[in-house]
Amino acid sequence: MMLDTPQDHVPYAEDPLKHANSESWFRLISDVNPPSILVVIDSWLGFKLRNQVKAEDVWQDTLLEAWRDRENCAWQGVRAFRSWLLTIARRRIYRLAQEQNAEKRGGKVDVITMSILSGDDESPGYAGPIRSTTPSRAARDRETSLILRETLNSLPDDLRVVVRLRLFEDLKVEEVAQRLKLGTSAVRHRFRKGVALYRRRLVALMSREELSDSATPDAKDQPPPDVPGCGL
Repeated sequence: MMLDTPQDHVPYAEDPLKHANSESWFRLISDVNPPSILVVIDSWLGFKLRNQVKAEDVWQDTLLEAWRDRENCAWQGVRAFRSWLLTIARRRIYRLAQEQNAEKRGGKVDVITMSILSGDDESPGYAGPIRSTTPSRAARDRETSLILRETLNSLPDDLRVVVRLRLFEDLKVEEVAQRLKLGTSAVRHRFRKGVALYRRRLVALMSREELSDSATPDAKDQPPPDVPGCGL
């Protein structure tokens, strides 16, 4: 079962950023768990931006920028790469917020949408990320992210924020404690309690989804969905 955050348990034989091709990029993006990143991006967008831009669009632009600048990122494993992707996404969201505020003041800040500039699937500069986000894969990631988000949002407030910061954003205990102005022991306690509840509710929700899918005529022809968050 797939984790909500990546694990570096399968080492790469060589630097996947300096020796990137469509196949290795596809694997690398799979390893960072796109559905969980979509949950993080959506939480960062906030209510106002969420009405103007989709998390999937920010994610696509993040992948395109990462592919363009991949050789500038020192490879330190999947977790570090995922953190780099989140940094790119946060910067992108900041620019979108700037544009929104400028429009309110009657001005304008041009935010370049890299996905528009990328060209078609055969563009050599962007072939990797585009082929790693095919329509079917993007739809599957989106559906999975909705399940993760629903499960996360079902948690009590004090547990949800700790689970999101620790599990989804992969912050250290000390970083979570500093941000929430809590002691590290309190963070660990809330995380253990929250992630256990999250796991139970996620399994229950996924079970209901599978039962619902089995009622459709062609369900037997569909591959079984990945179940995130159950291998902690």
